[in-house]
Amino acid sequence: MSAEAASSMAVRGTAAEPKLQRELRLPQVFMQSLGTIAPAASLIFTIQLMAQYAGLSSVLALVIGGLVMVMAAVSISDLARRVPSSAGYYAYVTESIGPRWGLGTAWMELIYMVAAALNAGFISEIIENQLKSNYSFNLPWQVTFVVIIVATRFLVWRGVKLTGKALIVLGSIELSVLLILGLWGFADPGHGGVQASTAFSTTVPKGGDFALAVVFAIFFYAGWEGAAPVAEETQNPRRNIPIAMIGSLVLLLVVFVISVWGTMVGWGTDRLASFASAVALPNFTLVHQWWHGAWIILLLVLLNSVVCFALCGTLVATRMMYGMSRVGVMPSWLNSLAPRFGTPHRAIAVELVIALVVGFVMGTIFGPPEAFFIYGLAATLLYIAVYIVGNAGVMLFFLRKARQDFNVIKHVVFPIVSAAGLVYVFYKTVHPFPAYPVGAGVWWALGWALFGVILAVVFGNRARGKSLLPEGEEGAEEARIS
Repeated sequence: MSAEAASSMAVRGTAAEPKLQRELRLPQVFMQSLGTIAPAASLIFTIQLMAQYAGLSSVLALVIGGLVMVMAAVSISDLARRVPSSAGYYAYVTESIGPRWGLGTAWMELIYMVAAALNAGFISEIIENQLKSNYSFNLPWQVTFVVIIVATRFLVWRGVKLTGKALIVLGSIELSVLLILGLWGFADPGHGGVQASTAFSTTVPKGGDFALAVVFAIFFYAGWEGAAPVAEETQNPRRNIPIAMIGSLVLLLVVFVISVWGTMVGWGTDRLASFASAVALPNFTLVHQWWHGAWIILLLVLLNSVVCFALCGTLVATRMMYGMSRVGVMPSWLNSLAPRFGTPHRAIAVELVIALVVGFVMGTIFGPPEAFFIYGLAATLLYIAVYIVGNAGVMLFFLRKARQDFNVIKHVVFPIVSAAGLVYVFYKTVHPFPAYPVGAGVWWALGWALFGVILAVVFGNRARGKSLLPEGEEGAEEARIS
């Protein structure tokens, strides 16, 4: 065997013990967390709903939601340092509570398998409508949808290094335009002008509900854990994964506050009722006013955000499927890497088919926008459950297994406070029960979670005795499931 071949096998592993390639550095993995949050799509798709419930106090809701998520990230990052596995939350919860809990939690997080499809459907319909109204050009949403789904999965299949480079470019563009939008609103304010007192206003419109605005804020930030499943492809993951998790949230908290506050100031703080009830997405109305013919930049940035999210969501879902197949709780044939690119090609193929089917079916039945909001409600409820279980895992792990590293703030106070906030948000999400069709998301979440419980009971203990990390990795023996 040549030295080159031997080196290649050392990086990728043998057929019996495949290994992912460590090609991601901190900037790429940082953008993985940012891209999984999909900041531009989250803001543009959801800001109007937040405004209906909270008006200008949406800015304060974003701060509260962001702080709750930061506390959760600070706590779980200590588990990320100890178990840098492609199985992500499955590894964290299995290590801290047990394999059945790990499988049930991981299944809830695997809602990512359909997340990109419903985001892609929404942007595809927006593109169809914008091109039709501005250029009299008809591009059916189904065409754009298929192109986004297939192209992003092809890029992920081609290798994590290439995907990482794409994330740097796409993520930087996205953040820059969000900041420009917010700052433009301050430079060209609507009725009401720029007043410092509006920054963290507690004024709620008549019939509003500030707690529900916090629910949407949680949805804004969901995805910060997206760096976890690329741990085995990251250089120095015990350092870089926690930095990506926490850093992405802190950065986006600042960006969201500037962008949302600036957008509302640009619209006019004295007429936010029309902002909440506008037929067109408010951001598009504003950029038509500000940038005239260059409004299409926002459409391209929104497409950019959805493409970036599709890349990140595919990485999350496929790496988790791959990592879980290695310990026997998902089909063993998913534990396979493409010989040429070292990527989990079978998991990518499965996720591609699921995304196309779900996107087409839900988009056809409900329409892409309603399908997105149904998913958004279901995903928010499932994310809340995942984060709460993760918080419980942090407390149990450092009280029982790593008492020497126990820190009362990070391992008790933060988990309890963030979990309490999440429980309240969960309650406000389902009471009163959301109207149909968006309310169908509650039943979707319930059915998805119950199926996860069945999987956990039937298959959860298959992982006992196996390592959460590839054989030969530092800490693989310590990460063996008991």
